[in-house]
Amino acid sequence: MSRCHTQITLADRRRLHHLVAAKVPLNEMARQLGRHRSTIYRDIKRNTFRDRELPNYDGYYSTVAHDISRDRRRRLRKLRRHPALRKEIISQLEARWSPEQIAGRLLSDGLSRIRVCKETIYRFIYSKPGPIMDKIIRAFSPLPAFARQSFTFDRGTEFAGFRALEDEFGARSWSCDPSAPWQKGTVENANKRIRRYLPGTTDLAPVSQRDLLALTRHLNDQPRKCLGYMTPAEAFMAHLQDGA
Repeated sequence: MSRCHTQITLADRRRLHHLVAAKVPLNEMARQLGRHRSTIYRDIKRNTFRDRELPNYDGYYSTVAHDISRDRRRRLRKLRRHPALRKEIISQLEARWSPEQIAGRLLSDGLSRIRVCKETIYRFIYSKPGPIMDKIIRAFSPLPAFARQSFTFDRGTEFAGFRALEDEFGARSWSCDPSAPWQKGTVENANKRIRRYLPGTTDLAPVSQRDLLALTRHLNDQPRKCLGYMTPAEAFMAHLQDGA
């Protein structure tokens, strides 16, 4: 049975180092360490040592990984320990400043005695997935990995926490170029069908979640020519069965 906590210890990382070196499959690593596979995936991805000048030395090393992890937590705690600084950074993010602009301005203006680099601000952003990302994670977590390999979003700020998907279950995320909704054609096609029932001017506030789910089932139970007149629900179930 998996342990209830998810924080990986140095002893765990020592075992993980040998498992990675032996190229043990991810699921087996998780089983041996008694952790969820996403926890193991996240630790390897976040804490692997990389050197641009000496790439031959890249790898997952237990003590180095542990130090990288502790340093990341320390830098995030910096913003939690200084609420005024955190409030200022959030205000600038809401004004659409980039982390690099924020870090540079704080340094040039001498507004804070606490040194904050752009990487710390990026980690601060990505450590807080927000309600939309939380809902996406909850909705897709029950699916097998092959059925949730990637996500494509528009450039709205509500999707700023997209790295949470990669951290949670290894899914890659993509953003459309500005004014290029056709790059997520399936979503746009679905939106067009939805507007037959809910025009763009519809106020969604009084529309219940139950009604939205009913509309979703209705659309997914309609046969599509592009699917050989299977319904989307039938095609998706066939995909799950083929990958099982």
